[in-house]
Amino acid sequence: MTKLRIWFIHQYPSMFDGSLGTIKGVTSNLKLKENATPQFFKPRPVPFALKEKIAEELKRLERLGVLEKVEFSD
Repeated sequence: MTKLRIWFIHQYPSMFDGSLGTIKGVTSNLKLKENATPQFFKPRPVPFALKEKIAEELKRLERLGVLEKVEFSD
C-alpha cells in the first residue's frame, strides 16, 4: 500500500468500513413514459467460480435493504 492510500484510509475510515453511504444535497428525477411497463429478464450467466461470492453479496445487500428478493414476475 502506498503512503497516500494508508493516509486516506486513516483520514476517512467511514469510507472503508464496508457499509453503504449516503449522498446529501443531490436531487434526482426518474422520468418514465406514461405507458411504460416493468420488464423481467433472466439472470445473466455467471462463471461457476464466482457464484458463491455473488450469492453472498446479494444476501448482504438484501440484509441492508438495498435489494428485495423477487421469486417471480407479475
